[in-house]
Formats: sequence, structure tokens, C-alpha cells
Amino acid sequence: MRNRCPSCMTPIGYSRCRAIEKVLESVKVTCQNTKYGCKEAFSYSMKQKHGKACLFAPCSCPLPDCNFEGSSEELSAHFGNVHKYSATRFLYDRLAPITLGVSEKFLILREETDGSLFILHNKVENLGM
Repeated sequence: MRNRCPSCMTPIGYSRCRAIEKVLESVKVTCQNTKYGCKEAFSYSMKQKHGKACLFAPCSCPLPDCNFEGSSEELSAHFGNVHKYSATRFLYDRLAPITLGVSEKFLILREETDGSLFILHNKVENLGM
């Protein structure tokens, strides 16, 4: 409204109200990933920053015909129960021969002890001449 009050058109300035800013900072919101296990609450201004780094952000099943979505722990359990034989199993600190064919788009690795999932993407990149 070009620095004018929308009701009476009186000119208004750019004065900050520190008291209202403090009130707004004290308002706490919960994470959008509460249904996946996040219990954090933070000021509204930190919502976007937390959302990018939240450990409970939903993960989708990497297999094309599966619509599962859940936390990383739920995905690991889902994969171990439903797609047990769709991953190449390995153990940390042990040599594991891995082959990925030229036509294969990705390979899923699953650690045998903790069930962690790793996805190797197979992509050809042209890096110049």
C-alpha cells in the first residue's frame, strides 16, 4: 500500500517493534515430521532450517513398484521384510564384490548387521572433450 495505512491512508513508516518480534520468536511450532517420530519444537523462523536437516524426514522405497513412505528406520524394516532379496547384502569392514551392469540404473546395498540401506546410482556423464 506504498507505506500508507489501508484503512485511512495515513503515511506509515518502517519502524520495528522489538516487543512483537520477541513474542513471535517465542511461539513454538512442532516439526512436520512428527508422524515419522520427530519430537522437536522450535521457533517458527527455524521451521525451514529444521525441515532441511530433520533426521525423521520421510524416505520412499527405492523400488519402482512400491509406494512405501516412512522414516529411515521404518524404511529399513520395510525393506528387510518386504524386499529382503532385492538388495545386495554386505558387512561393514569386509570386502564385498559388487558389480553393476551398464544397463542397470541402480543397485541397492543392505548392511547385514544394522540394516542400513545404500543406493548406488549408475549414470554416465559427459565431462567435455
